[in-house]
Amino acid sequence: MAVELHNQIIQQMGKEHLLPLGVFRKGRSRVYLDDNGVFFTVIEFQPSGFSSGTFLNVGMHPLWTTPMRDYLTFITEKGSRVCPFLPFESEAQFRAGLVPYFAKAKQQILYYRQFRDPEVLREYATRRVKKTGTIPDRGIWEQYLELSASELSQRVNAAREYWRRQSSMRNMQSELY
Repeated sequence: MAVELHNQIIQQMGKEHLLPLGVFRKGRSRVYLDDNGVFFTVIEFQPSGFSSGTFLNVGMHPLWTTPMRDYLTFITEKGSRVCPFLPFESEAQFRAGLVPYFAKAKQQILYYRQFRDPEVLREYATRRVKKTGTIPDRGIWEQYLELSASELSQRVNAAREYWRRQSSMRNMQSELY
């Protein structure tokens, strides 16, 4: 099946802008992952069901949650949608329009990388849990804070093994951890 031009452009620009950061593409999808040890940063160039183009969503996918999920989540402070819909009108217009999307994706990747440090992540989780009960993912952070280092390690290792077995994740990098 021929890949549509707007998808080819996203793939080409992802190769140029994201892969040099150590981010990898999930199979043949529009999803890129940054492996941060106990979580992935998920970068999704979300299609629309109505027209050619893309939204940009970025968030964390925790690897310590139980039960393990068959899908990637977007745990964020302010919502995962970081850029609105960019319609495909022409190749030149779409490429130019994607430049700030990839810049924003890089900014978000670097922001989430600060949480590779367990102390920074623990402080972040503590702040999240102290907020009001209106946080939809509150239980995820409570789990994180309650886990001992060995329990966290066991859960993360099980999750990483699970994701490595997925056909779309065969190329998952593991050099970082």
